[in-house]
Amino acid sequence: MEGKFQIFLILLAVLAGAALLARRINVAPAILLLLSGIALAFVPGMPSLELPPELVEMADEKARQPVSVDSGKGRFDAMREALG
Repeated sequence: MEGKFQIFLILLAVLAGAALLARRINVAPAILLLLSGIALAFVPGMPSLELPPELVEMADEKARQPVSVDSGKGRFDAMREALG
């Protein structure tokens, strides 16, 4: 368990550093985060990531649900009222 937490902290630090570097060199953060993720995939000894099948199935089912116009109508009403 401790090893997984250390890997999590290292990955978090790498991603935060990549985001800060992207701001400094004026590059889109998504590009630098993608490149750093690809580079991390080739680090020897990095454990593989396995997603639970339930998570993947739930995301797939949600993506298949139809989107209607009414589904997002009331989402920003409170914000509009606060702004006037």
